[in-house]
Amino acid sequence: MTNAIFTAISCNDLKKVQELIDDGVDINCRGEYLTTPLMLAVTKNRPDIVNYLIKNGADPYLIMSDGEDALWGARELNVSSEIFLALIKKIAVDKRYIEVDDNDNIETITNKLITTLLYKSNRHNWNGSLCSEIRKFIGDLKPDFAMQEKAFFDTYISHKETEENNFFGSYLSDNSDSEDEEYFGGLDEEEQTKRTAPAKLFIQRGQIEKITYQKKTGDKQKGDLKSIKSGSELFDLKSRTKIHYPLTTFPTLEAHLHLLNQKLATGISIKKAIQELEANTPNFTRFFVAEYRGITYQTTKWNQSSRKSHRKDQSEIAKPLYSNSVMAASGLRFFRCHTEALAAMESQKKSVDANAKLVHELLLTLREPKAYTYKKYSYNSLAHVLQNIYTEDYDGFHHLIKKHPVLKDLFLNDLNPFISMGDTPYHAEKYAHGIKPYKGHESFRLRPRWQANGRAERPYSGVVYASLHPLTDFTRKGPLHVVSLNRNAEIKLQDELLIVAERESCFPSYLPENRVFYKHIAKYPSFSGNYKSIYLIKYGLTEVIYNKFKEKLAHSRPHTKEMGDFKKLLGEWLCSFHEVKSIELARQEAEKRGGILIYRDVNGGFCLTPPIDSVNRNSNEMTTQIKTPVKLKQQSRASHSPGGSDIGFLNELFDDLEISSDKYGISILEKNSSLSMAFSLMLNAVSNKYHLALQHFLTKPNFNQEINKTFQCERLEHASLLHLAVLANNIRAVELLLENDTFDPNLTASETTDSDLHENRFYEELTPLHLALLEGRRNIALKLIQNERINISMRAAYVVNKDLLGDVILLPNQEYDDFGNPIRELPKDHPQYDPDDLGVAWRFRGTWPITRYRGNSALHLAVTHDWPEVINALIDRGIDIDASNPEGTTALDLALRDKKYMLAAQLIRHKASLSYSISLKCILEEIDIDSRRYILDSTKPINKMNISNELFELLMAVKEMHPQFLEFDEENEARTGFNAMSK
Repeated sequence: MTNAIFTAISCNDLKKVQELIDDGVDINCRGEYLTTPLMLAVTKNRPDIVNYLIKNGADPYLIMSDGEDALWGARELNVSSEIFLALIKKIAVDKRYIEVDDNDNIETITNKLITTLLYKSNRHNWNGSLCSEIRKFIGDLKPDFAMQEKAFFDTYISHKETEENNFFGSYLSDNSDSEDEEYFGGLDEEEQTKRTAPAKLFIQRGQIEKITYQKKTGDKQKGDLKSIKSGSELFDLKSRTKIHYPLTTFPTLEAHLHLLNQKLATGISIKKAIQELEANTPNFTRFFVAEYRGITYQTTKWNQSSRKSHRKDQSEIAKPLYSNSVMAASGLRFFRCHTEALAAMESQKKSVDANAKLVHELLLTLREPKAYTYKKYSYNSLAHVLQNIYTEDYDGFHHLIKKHPVLKDLFLNDLNPFISMGDTPYHAEKYAHGIKPYKGHESFRLRPRWQANGRAERPYSGVVYASLHPLTDFTRKGPLHVVSLNRNAEIKLQDELLIVAERESCFPSYLPENRVFYKHIAKYPSFSGNYKSIYLIKYGLTEVIYNKFKEKLAHSRPHTKEMGDFKKLLGEWLCSFHEVKSIELARQEAEKRGGILIYRDVNGGFCLTPPIDSVNRNSNEMTTQIKTPVKLKQQSRASHSPGGSDIGFLNELFDDLEISSDKYGISILEKNSSLSMAFSLMLNAVSNKYHLALQHFLTKPNFNQEINKTFQCERLEHASLLHLAVLANNIRAVELLLENDTFDPNLTASETTDSDLHENRFYEELTPLHLALLEGRRNIALKLIQNERINISMRAAYVVNKDLLGDVILLPNQEYDDFGNPIRELPKDHPQYDPDDLGVAWRFRGTWPITRYRGNSALHLAVTHDWPEVINALIDRGIDIDASNPEGTTALDLALRDKKYMLAAQLIRHKASLSYSISLKCILEEIDIDSRRYILDSTKPINKMNISNELFELLMAVKEMHPQFLEFDEENEARTGFNAMSK
C-alpha cells in the first residue's frame, strides 16, 4: 500500500490518494531516498494533492536523504505558485507569523506576510534569520519582491491597505471589552449607577461637547465630529487640569500654601520650611504633588507576550518604579520576558535596589556646580547640560552617553537612567496613546488601526502611571524640573513653548515605594458591533458619540486624511477623559493620605493650578509670561560662554562664573579651569558622600587615570581627593581611596589663608594624615595610620608671613562693611570716632620676607588632642618619638606644656627621652620631698597627695621609666634628680 500512494501521486490520481489515506496509509511514509508523499507531490508539481496532504497532516519539515525538505524542493524545481501558497500557509502558521483563512489567496497571504515582516523588523535585524525567512516566503509567492528592501514594502502595503480599506495584521490582542461588559451587566442597578456616576462627571470635565460642532458651520452640521490639528486648539487645557477641592478647605489651603512659598523664597530647604510651619502653624496642611508617566508600547522593545503580561500586572502599585538603566543593569528584560522579569525582580530585590541607588548617586554627582558650555550657552552643571539634550533630543542623549569617553564610564549602560514624569496627565496620556512619539520613533508606535469590520488590531498602545509625592521628594536630590530650569534660564530649549508645556520632571534612577498609586492601560475601542455600556466607564464614550465615531471610521480608509482626523480626534478625547479622571483620583488619594493635592509652579515652588505654560502655547499671553522673562537671562548666559562645544566632547570647560559650591569650601575658580570632567565628578562624590558613585568611578579607566590630580579650595591648594575626604569627614571615601592601588595617599597640600594678619602662619606639605590630625578627625587619623601605604615620617612645614600681597591700608575712623571694605569716614560726632586713631598700614610682600620652617611630625600634631589610641598607633608604626620641630620641641614637650599629663605619661612609658625636658623639670620642682619619698618608697602608691590624678599618673610614669629624676639626698634634702636631668 505504501508503494501505491507514491504511484497514485505520480499518476496525479487525487481520488486514489484520498482512498489510500482513508484506508490507513501513513501520510508521512517513506519511499526511495526517504521521499515522503508530500515531497513527491511537490516535485511532480501536483498542487491539488499537495493541498490535500497538508490539510490532512502531512509534515512539510521532513527531509530526504539529500537533506532537502518540501519547501526546498519547491524552490529548486520552480513549481506552481499554488504549491508555494499551500506550503507557506502551513509553515507560516506553525511559526506564528500569520493567521490564515481557507479562502486566503496569494495576494492576501503576501499582504499578511509583509505586515508581519515590517512589524518584526522593528525588533529584529532586517538581514537576520527571522526577517530573511519571511522575505523568502514573500519572494516564493511574489518573485518580483524577492530582492526588495523595507522602503518598498512600506509603500506597497500602505497602498494595499488603502485600496482594500483593510489591514492585514495577525494574532490580534485580546479584546477585554466583551468580558468587561459581561461583568458590568451582572452588577445590580445600584452598583452600576455608582460606577457610571464618576464617568459622567469626567465626561463633563473633559469637555466632550467640544469634539462636535455645536451649530451648523459651513458644510458641517450641528453634532458632526470636528477635525483638529492639536488638542490645545480644541480644549481649554487649563480648565481641564483644575483640582476640584472641597469648598470648605479652600481658604485655609490658599493661606498655608502662601506661607510655604514665602518660606521657600528665603532659600531654606523644603524639609526645613515644612518643619518650621508645622511647629508654628496650627494644623498646617500636608501637601502632595502628583506626577504622571506615559509609556508607549514601542514595537522595537515590547513583544506581544510581554505587553499582555504587563498590562495585566497590578503588582507595580506602591512598589518602586525603576528606570530602564537600572532594570538592564540588573538583568531584567521587561520588554521581552516580562513574566520572568517580575519573578527575577522579587528574588533579586536587594541587587536591583543597590543598582537603583548607584544610578541615583551617579546622577546626583552631575548636579554639583561647575560651568560647562554647549552650543554657545553656559550651564551651571553637567546635569543641566544633559537635561537640556535629553529633553530636546532623546536619541542624541543616548548616543552621547554611549560614545562620550567619560560618560560611557559614568553610566552603567546607555539606557535611560531617568524616570520622566509630568506635572499634569495630558502629555503622559499622549505618549501612552501613541499620539506623541519621540522624534524619529514615529514608526515604532503600537498605533491602533481598525480592520474592515471595525475591530481594533492593536488596541493596547501604552500605559500611564500616576504617583503621589510628599513635598520632601522635591529637594535638591529630587527631580530636575524642566519648567523651572527653563524659567531661570538654567537650560535653553529650542522650542520652549512646545516642550515646557509637557511640564517634565526627571526623577533620578527610580521612584521610591508607596509613590505609584494608579496604573492606567491606554486602550482604543473597537467599533465592530453595537454600543456597550462599559464604554462610558472605559473610554468616556456615550452611545451617541460612539455611533458618530463608528460612522466616521466606516468612511475613513487607511492612510487617508479622513483616517488621520479620526485617530487624532479619538485619541485627543481619550487623553482628555483620562486626564480629568487621573487628577480626581490623585486628589482622592492625597486626601486618603491626610493631605491636599497641589501643583509645582514655574519657579519650582507650588501652586493650586498649573501656570499658563501648559495652555494655548502660541498665545500672546504665553509669549509675555513665559518667553520674555527668560530671554534676558538667556542672553546674559550666552554672553558668558566663550564658544560652542561638540556634542560628543562636552568637557570644553570654562569657569568665568566662579560658582561657589558646598560647605567644604570648594569653589570653581579660574585656576581650577583645568579640572577634568572625571576628576570633578570624583570630587563631587567625595564631598557629598556619594560612596556608591565613588566606588563605581574608581573601577573605571577614565576616572582612574585622573585619580592623583589636585585642586584648590578655600582652605587648601594642591589638595588631593584624600584631603577632601578628610575635610568632609568622609571615612568611607578614605577607605575606598586607600583600597585603590593607583592612588597616592601621601600627596601634600598647602593652606591658603589664615585669619591672623599679625603673624601669618600657614601649613605647607600637609599630607592627608597631617590634615586629619589638624582637623581633629580621630577615626580618619586612625584609619590612615593603620594603613601601611601611609608614610607617617613625613613632616608638615609651616610658613610665616605667607601671601601678604600689596598694600593693605586701614584709614583712620572708617566704617567698614562685613567684607572689610571702607564705607565712609566717621563724622566727629559719631560715638565710635576716636581722635587718636591713626589707621594701620601694611607693607608690600617684597619688604616682608617669607619664612619657611620644616615643621611638626604627625606625633606633634597628634598630641594637640587627647587621643591616646592615636599616639599608640603612631608609636606602633615606628614614628620617631623624640623628633623635634624647628623650635626644638618634642611631642613630650608639647604634651607637658599643654598640661596633657596623661599623654605625657603615655609617651614616657613608650621611652620618650626626658634628658632635655625643661617642662618636666619645672613640674618636678613643685613636688615636695615628702611626696617624692612616698612615690619612691611605696610599691603601689595611691594618690593621697594634693595633686590631680593626671599629674600623679605622670609622676608614676617617671618613677617607672626614670626614677632617678625623683631621687634626693636624705641628709641635705637636695633634689639630685634635677642635676641628673641637666647632665
